[in-house]
Amino acid sequence: MKQVKHGQPVPEKCYFSNRKKLLSKSSHFRKLTVLRSSMEEIRFKIEKRGSVLEWEFETKNRDIGFAVYFNSAIDCDFVEVFPKQRMDTYYGPEKNSIKCENVGIYTIIFDNSYSWMHSKEVFYRIRVRGPNEDENKLWT
Repeated sequence: MKQVKHGQPVPEKCYFSNRKKLLSKSSHFRKLTVLRSSMEEIRFKIEKRGSVLEWEFETKNRDIGFAVYFNSAIDCDFVEVFPKQRMDTYYGPEKNSIKCENVGIYTIIFDNSYSWMHSKEVFYRIRVRGPNEDENKLWT
């Protein structure tokens, strides 16, 4: 990789701001609109210990709150397993995963409750991999 020399112009291909949003153009992603002052939940029933919950998402513009919670079929209490934080996907999509240590319901939250004026469009894909499935397996 060439380095930019001091005093020379930076090539446009090196600009972060020229990055195009790609997930919104892919047919493998779902679109979710999170209205202003609200949140949306997506639930997954995990039946095998050691399964992996994977996600990838980006917003069309602005940031979005994101968290993952767990509750067993027995309890009604939610346990935070991926801490709630505001994610800005301006420079690239958010990709991550968690290992599901317990069997039960895992809930992914897209939170826009802090925004009084703007709805958010989220393009996402989420999957559950079994404990023995290859992590390089293609998304379907």
